[in-house]
Amino acid sequence: MPQITARIYGVCPTAHHMASTKALDDLYKVEPPEPAKKIREMFYNIFMVEGHALHFYILAGPDFIVGPRAPKEERNFVGIIKKVGTEVGLRVIQMRKKLRKLMEMIGGRRIHSVFGLPGGISKPLSEEAVETAKKFSEEAVQFTEFTCKIFKGTWPRFSQ
Repeated sequence: MPQITARIYGVCPTAHHMASTKALDDLYKVEPPEPAKKIREMFYNIFMVEGHALHFYILAGPDFIVGPRAPKEERNFVGIIKKVGTEVGLRVIQMRKKLRKLMEMIGGRRIHSVFGLPGGISKPLSEEAVETAKKFSEEAVQFTEFTCKIFKGTWPRFSQ
């Protein structure tokens, strides 16, 4: 079920993978052990940062940052880079790449994870995944704070 559900709606496969995994927990009346719950939660939080970066900068960002009245050929990621600078664009791309790598290390694949099972997860975290998660977590917090500043600076309604 988690494999199929994640593929039905393409924008948030991780959310659908996790929701269907939890549905199977309920169906089979199994309670995942605490370590599995924590790994699932960490995985979902990684997805949230990566997914929000996708949404803010690439899907909705053109309307927020470039503006809904800008010509349609400017309402895209290139238009965002023109407005806020190449450094911002590179930072977005690099952060999403790092988070996707970490998602692959934990979930087995970058997209359409294969790790959620009824009552737990398919494998424990490797030492490499633990170290990578520690390293990227601080960067993700800084990236989130950076994004909040961009948002407040480019969309006047939130600047107050």
